[in-house]
Amino acid sequence: MLAYVLNAPLLNDEGLRLGYLITLHARLHGY
Repeated sequence: MLAYVLNAPLLNDEGLRLGYLITLHARLHGY
């Protein structure tokens, strides 16, 4: 899951970056 955070800054699309962070947040909270 850390890969999402590490790779997010490399993405050009802000939408995709936000999507990765939301996915990570959801997984950490068991959603």
